[in-house]
Amino acid sequence: MRNEKRVLSRLFGRRSKAELDVPDLNDLTAHLAIDLDAISSRAGEPAFMAPPDGSGPYYGFRLLPEVAVDGFVLGAITDFQQFSSLESGDAFVQAPDGSRAGLEWRISNESYLLMMAPPTAERWGVWMAGFTEPMDSLAAARINLASIKPGLEERWRSWHEARAEGQFDVEP
Repeated sequence: MRNEKRVLSRLFGRRSKAELDVPDLNDLTAHLAIDLDAISSRAGEPAFMAPPDGSGPYYGFRLLPEVAVDGFVLGAITDFQQFSSLESGDAFVQAPDGSRAGLEWRISNESYLLMMAPPTAERWGVWMAGFTEPMDSLAAARINLASIKPGLEERWRSWHEARAEGQFDVEP
């Protein structure tokens, strides 16, 4: 209970749960695909909120090795396997070199990939992705990843070129 209060305090300030009318910590994180093996830098806090120094983007969320296409692997932030009727969610993709980019996905009539946030030294951008298959299984997620993989690879390669040209002063 004390750890829950500390996490809620970090999320919402020093006001009580009653004052904020917020759900408990389990309710706040129930939809997240938390990596239970990830190590937190602070006891009692999930690793995604307190990643160890040197951790990459999206540390503490699950990487799905079963959802891989040509070295690109999907990671889940929104637990689409538990909540399979979702129309949208958050994810990330890991490139063959281990670097990552964020994804905000939506079920759509067509596949697409649009920039939401530009690349930084730490990640090769955040992208809005249109998925044509309902995100209700790992197989469907693999089909969706395959549909945007050419665009992801192009953006990943551009990020590497920009880094080689010195556009980022900190290595990921």
